[in-house]
Amino acid sequence: MWRMRWIVIAGLALALASVAYGRFVPRSAVAAPAQQGINQLPLELYILVNQPGPLWLARIDLEGVDLGGARLTGANLRQARLNSANLSDTNLVGANLERANLVSANLTGASLQGASLVSTSLQNSDLRGADLTLANLTGANVTGAKYDITTFWPAGFDPVAGKATLIEPTPTPAPPTATPVPPTATPVPPTATPAPPTPEAPTPVPAAEEPTATPVP
Repeated sequence: MWRMRWIVIAGLALALASVAYGRFVPRSAVAAPAQQGINQLPLELYILVNQPGPLWLARIDLEGVDLGGARLTGANLRQARLNSANLSDTNLVGANLERANLVSANLTGASLQGASLVSTSLQNSDLRGADLTLANLTGANVTGAKYDITTFWPAGFDPVAGKATLIEPTPTPAPPTATPVPPTATPVPPTATPAPPTPEAPTPVPAAEEPTATPVP
């Protein structure tokens, strides 16, 4: 009897402490660090995902939520709604994501080593740079999921057969080659000095013949 009373008293004290904490502590004091990428979460959700793990988040609705950089190691996210959520650089090592909705989710650089992705919906998700080593993708739908050469798939999984889309790296344009300027031809000075023209001799004018005097008879 006394044990039950102490449990009730402890529960009430915990509830009052939670209310007082949420009432008197400003939200800025418990805001998530900016480098984690989850500083826009509501206070209750931020406190939830920052509890010591592994977390029990089965069937939770996190559609479109920014969880970039969050640490969800070993979390139970079975049948969770994570469509269009930002999970870039999120630690999901060993997490249970069976039958979860990850359609159009951003999983770039996410750590999914050993995660269970059985029958998970990954259509049109972004898996570039994600590490899925030892992950279980049995029955997972990766149609239209983007991946690149930095994506690590589990052994034996064929993303091409799963209709995932390989994103080729953008080639870096080569710098323009400088066009050599052709050398300007230097005119060669004439070696011989041209001789001045020789003046032509004037044509002699014939002298006028004097009239012959006719003798008078």
